[in-house]
Amino acid sequence: MLWDLALKDLWKRWLRSLLTILGIAVAIHLYLITNNMQVWMERNVQRELAVIAGKVYIQQAMTNTGFGEDFPSMTSSIAIETVAPLLALEGVDPAASAAVLFVPIESTTLVGMPPTVLAAGIQPGYEHAYLGSIEIESGSGSLSDAYAAIIGPGVAKFYQPEGSDQPLGPGDTIELRGQDFSVVGVLKTSSEVFDNSVIIPLEIAQELFQRHDSVSAVILTAGQVEDAARIQTQAQALFPDLKASSEENLARNADEVLKLMRQMFTVINSSILLAVIVSVAIVIGISVMEQRKEIGTLRAIGARRWRIFSLVVIEALVLSISGALLAFPLKKFTELVILQFGRGSLLQDELGIWLGSILVAALVGVLTALLPAWQAMRVDPLEAMRYE
Repeated sequence: MLWDLALKDLWKRWLRSLLTILGIAVAIHLYLITNNMQVWMERNVQRELAVIAGKVYIQQAMTNTGFGEDFPSMTSSIAIETVAPLLALEGVDPAASAAVLFVPIESTTLVGMPPTVLAAGIQPGYEHAYLGSIEIESGSGSLSDAYAAIIGPGVAKFYQPEGSDQPLGPGDTIELRGQDFSVVGVLKTSSEVFDNSVIIPLEIAQELFQRHDSVSAVILTAGQVEDAARIQTQAQALFPDLKASSEENLARNADEVLKLMRQMFTVINSSILLAVIVSVAIVIGISVMEQRKEIGTLRAIGARRWRIFSLVVIEALVLSISGALLAFPLKKFTELVILQFGRGSLLQDELGIWLGSILVAALVGVLTALLPAWQAMRVDPLEAMRYE
């Protein structure tokens, strides 16, 4: 009975109800996108930290560094003469350590994130020093030819032929600064840095990018994980002008960035929820004012106060939950059609956040309906009829 009355009243004002539902859907779809971005960024950082376990990264010391300058640094430059002494440090596994040259090919619009395409030059046979535990999806993980390239899945999709829905694969050709490279392998999806990497031989990279006498970083892998701290200390003492970073250093810097990111998303999400609360409260408040005669009539024919209260709450719930239900397909449309990417976590994680937003929307609907429902409950039937 109450649901019928609530739905009839919302249908009677269908345009206002529709606009309110759309407004709530837009707000919650933004809430879903920001939450999904936060989950994705945190997992992306965790994947990168998992790869660098037991490693020490030697780069040019920077005065002001952010997460984008931790590893890999796009601006670091180390003289090639420093590589051999670093690789000879006690405790270093030379077979899993190497110098790397990083050159951004395609920039990104996302602040603090790696380039859309990142060229990584490394000596053939030492690919594992950069890739760590990342596996090969298809092809080979070895730079067997002077102009061979191992690419991440992001690069494979970025360079896919126009009009084709198939990303690049082994045997295809990729062009970097006018030079063709043959794709010999494609990495499995891992983190943004490695997904966007094009790994080519170091000497070819130095020649192609005019960096003959320098590299960007030296990756030192400890023979035993517990030796990483000692290697870091030795490297810093040997070259005080350089910066030696361990897994702990990078994790600490990443945590600082994530803390700021969480604060930013908290402000955004709080503003979104506040907008939903205000919009629902206004609509329900106006609806109660317009229905004073109907409410007075219901009271006059014996409707109890709690039924009037429940009627208003149900209307708010229908509006809030309908908007939340519409938010998820709207979010997917925004990501796939407008933004043209499906960034985020697994579908089950997205659905979990969406179901949580439905519960939040229901709570918001109840809370915003309390004051209008209390006012409706206090309507005097004689005064309402006389006023009308």
